[in-house]
Amino acid sequence: MTLQQFEVFVQVSKTGSFTKAGQKLSLTQSAISHVISSFENELGFTLLYRNRSGISLTAEGKRIFEYALDILNKTELIKQEARSILGIESGILKVGCFPSASSKILPDIILNYQKRYPNIDLEIFEGTYTEIEKWISDGTIDLGFSAICPKGLEFVPLWKDDLIVVTNKENPLGLKETISIKEIELQPFIMPKSGCDLLIKDIFKENDIYPNIKFEIEDNNAILAMVNKGIGISIVPKMALNFNTFKLEIIKLTPEYSRTIGILIKSFNTASPAALSFIQIVKEFSYT
Repeated sequence: MTLQQFEVFVQVSKTGSFTKAGQKLSLTQSAISHVISSFENELGFTLLYRNRSGISLTAEGKRIFEYALDILNKTELIKQEARSILGIESGILKVGCFPSASSKILPDIILNYQKRYPNIDLEIFEGTYTEIEKWISDGTIDLGFSAICPKGLEFVPLWKDDLIVVTNKENPLGLKETISIKEIELQPFIMPKSGCDLLIKDIFKENDIYPNIKFEIEDNNAILAMVNKGIGISIVPKMALNFNTFKLEIIKLTPEYSRTIGILIKSFNTASPAALSFIQIVKEFSYT
């Protein structure tokens, strides 16, 4: 078996296409097909279904994929460790991020990181807290931003992000500077679905509140647009606000509620030099 076989197999599995995998690896489609065929012959079973609708993993292929991905990740770790020993900082770092962090904090962090480590290539994967947790667990990404700390992973807390109530200009609640969670129970409510819904639902449960949920929406801008039109009110993290597009009334909750944003990683003991250097850069970043 060769590293090329693992690389080709993983890329074909991810892209679902020999052509796209070839473009990623700078190989012709026939070369990709030859590598996969030789890999399957060596293993003694079929790894991929090939049909008109595309390419998908067989049951055996799914089992081999996890090992192949782990081998490639370990190979990258060895390369980075060797470069670190030699004083050469280069490699690939895959970072997960949820949408509001992608727009508010990630651009400055990327800029600072690339200035400090220009030879390390960053790949960004945007998703929900749950997706980021899964990607870290299965080795798809090296680390990710999150506001939850699941069992089996390590979490570096970084910033407090307050939850606030948003209404449009016409809602009488907008005249208030602060509001209790009980006061919004009868208001038409738009529930976020991008991850902080777990925290908001816990807050409602703790206070024995049964909100009048009209819609459950994942996209932050869609939530703010609905609030702006008077369809309902919502509770969102401060980081999710977009003052340039929407002119909304912002009301503080009493008592205060917040989420803690941090870095999620599989293990510091097995983290690559690139991942550790990224965490250090993030710790230096100030978000208010």
